[in-house]
Parts: sequence; C-alpha cells; structure tokens
Amino acid sequence: MNNTLNKYAKKVVAAGVALTVFVSMNSFVAAANYQVKSGDSLFLIGKRNGLSIEQLKLTNGLNREYIFIGENLVLPDAYTVKAGDTIFLLAKRFNTSIDMIVKLNNLKSDLLLVGQKLLIAPNVQTKTSVNLLSSSNTSNNTTNTTTNTTTNITINNSVNKLASNTSNYYTVSESHTLSVTYYDYTVKSGDTSWTIATNHGIPFHELMKVNNLTQNSNLSIGQKVKIPKHNVPINNPQRQDRGVYMDWWTQAQYVFAIGSVAKATDLQTGKSWYVKRTMGANHADCEPLTAKDTEIMRQVWGGKWSWSTRAILIEIDGHRIAASASAMPHDVQAITNNNFQGHHDIYFGNSIRHVDGLPDANHEKKVKLAAGIN
Repeated sequence: MNNTLNKYAKKVVAAGVALTVFVSMNSFVAAANYQVKSGDSLFLIGKRNGLSIEQLKLTNGLNREYIFIGENLVLPDAYTVKAGDTIFLLAKRFNTSIDMIVKLNNLKSDLLLVGQKLLIAPNVQTKTSVNLLSSSNTSNNTTNTTTNTTTNITINNSVNKLASNTSNYYTVSESHTLSVTYYDYTVKSGDTSWTIATNHGIPFHELMKVNNLTQNSNLSIGQKVKIPKHNVPINNPQRQDRGVYMDWWTQAQYVFAIGSVAKATDLQTGKSWYVKRTMGANHADCEPLTAKDTEIMRQVWGGKWSWSTRAILIEIDGHRIAASASAMPHDVQAITNNNFQGHHDIYFGNSIRHVDGLPDANHEKKVKLAAGIN
C-alpha cells in the first residue's frame, strides 16, 4: 500500500483473521491474512470468503492445490471503483500490478465503471513449498523456496476502434493512406508485454494480438516479438491555424505515442508550450514538459487550473493535429520537476473518457473547432 494509506493503518483481530485496516480520505481497503487450521482447504476458505480456488492461488502465488496447517494466506482486498479510476492508477495506488488486477478479476476490458467491485492483491512470488509451523505431520527438512514468474495478461479493449465519420478536407482518409508495417524486437531481461508495448508506443492489447499471446503466455530472454508500426501520412491543412481531424483509435494514438513530446498551441491565444504523453488509453494523458511550459499553460487557462476545454493544435513529427485539452492536474504524474502535480487530458477525434468509456461532447466540439469542422 502507498504511504498515504500506511499513515492511517490500524491493526484489528477478529474471528481468527488478522486484519490491517487502512483508512484514508478517498478509499477504504482491508488487507486480511488467514492462518490455515485443521480441516481447511482452498475450497472451504474460498467459499467462506466468496473467492474461487484460482483467485486464492493467484493471490498467494500458489502452484499447488494443497495447503498446510499453520500456513499464512493473504485474502484479496475488496475495492469499489470511483470516478477517475483506471487499472493503471489502481495498480500504482495499491502497489500491485496491472496483470494481477486483470487476472484476479477476470477482466476482459481495460474499461472500469464507477461502482464496479474489484479484488485487489499485492504482487507475490510463486510458493513451491512453505514452512510447516503447527502441524504434527510436518517435516523438518521442508524449506522456503520462491520462483520469480512473469505472467502477461491480455486486456481486450471493449471499445470499437471507430473511424472518423466526418467528411472534411482536414481529415485523413484511412482507405487510401493508412498502412501498418512490422519489425522485430528481442526480449531482454526485465521485459514484460506491458513495458514492451509502452516503450514502443503501441496499445498493450494490440501487441498481444499481433503476437498471438494469451493470458498464460510468458516471454523469454532472446524471444522475438513483432512490433506493429502504424504509418499515418502527413495531411496538414493549408491554414496554419487549423489541424487535421485524426481518429484517436486508428491514427492519433500512434502519431502521438506514449513517451512522445509535442508542441501544443492554444487556438484562441496563440500561446504554445510543450507536453509529453505519459499514459492514457482512451485519450492522451499528458504533462507539461518543464516548469516554464506549466506556467504558459496556467496563463492560457486564465491563471488557474480548470476542467474547462480549449481547442488546441498538437504538432509532432510534421503533423499538425486538431485536439482539445483541459488543464486540471490529477492522479499519477511521471514528470516531477515541472510544478504540475499530476497529468491533464488531451482529446482527439472520437476519444472517450476513462471514467465511463463514453464520448465527451465538450472535447469533441473543440477538436472539430480546431479542425475547422462546423
């Protein structure tokens, strides 16, 4: 758990289960440890706690069906999704991994809904054997051993990749201009499918699909992984104060890839600053690159941070793209010396919200304004 939660930790013992209760302003999480007793089984413990055998095995890193008297098991936390939550943010907040959240909850999409119930558990190492603490049948020769394992989980995006339905000079025609090529990447020590996808600026689920990987697939050092490269031709409008309307799903997310730095220009004031896309699946999560860029942003939004949307242009690698931005810092930040506490949102054509997976009418209106679409 993070430092904020640890600050409010209190110990409680009830019904033979040691609970660590964490209380904060934003969430409640109860992490439980259970010590196996005579007559217990994974099935019975799971039944009492509304968990499956596989969920218990995953939470505790077990690769066996049996348990031992005196063995300590971790029971996953219960969490209710709140506005603004994403799998990435929850993994960061509760010191776990995206893979663990996805597999523990059998998620088929990276879209979370407000009020949705999730099980949260920390990352664990696989237990091949344990110390038998309180059983008369235990052997003194039993030792603790752990094996590090990496499991790659597929997240299938539930949102169809919508093509732009606008017919305008400032749009990219997919049928004539878009293409995809591929190149090989050699897996190195420490790589996972998630880090490979992020480092190469492509969606996680796409990397899994093109390489025929599943939730049970493991990567090995030296393995060749196919990386898709989406080729989006430059099609800038003649007017310098307008950008091309790019569909987020098939075009913009590849041009403005994770880790990319772009120049942003406010359509109304003409002021420009630099932003880095640090994350975001349904739209671009961005941060001003430096403290100077942060100050320019603040001036554009009238001297204070705001969720209000503004039409902007994004310039990157020769592309000038119509976009819309808000300027409220929130959640996870990657750049720590820019005087901006969190990230802000940039939308492109057909982008959707993370919180509910729906289009944002205000952002879409500003994107079309920046593209010169009435």
